[in-house]
Amino acid sequence: MYFTPRGKDLRKLKILDFATAQKFLEISISGKNIIDFFRQTEIKSIAIAPYNHFGQCAVRMLKDQDIEIKYFMDKLYFKYGNYGGIPVIGYGSFVADEVDAVVITSNYHGNAIIDTLIENKVPIEKIIGINTILYGMERMQ
Repeated sequence: MYFTPRGKDLRKLKILDFATAQKFLEISISGKNIIDFFRQTEIKSIAIAPYNHFGQCAVRMLKDQDIEIKYFMDKLYFKYGNYGGIPVIGYGSFVADEVDAVVITSNYHGNAIIDTLIENKVPIEKIIGINTILYGMERMQ
């Protein structure tokens, strides 16, 4: 259940992702939408890193809303192509000026992704974790 076919232990990853999945579900069934976070913070365009399930959930929640999702970024970008018309690109191809924010949707790999983004000249001020959005919505008026 928490091990890959090759025996990799995924318990830490699953524990970190549990709270995020729970919050996504809570927001979804309450009729809220994460677009409220982006509207209040005046973020109009984003990129999402990496290409994963939480990123796909965010795209579905933001569908037909007034925010532009320009890219997914992933180190294995060449495997994916695009998702719903949103291109999946490598971190080195990303230009930070093209978006207002980069949403990190991985808890387990988040720090490594942030390091990669900073190495590729993305200002830390543009980087937002998915839990900042999900839990930040509770504090919004």
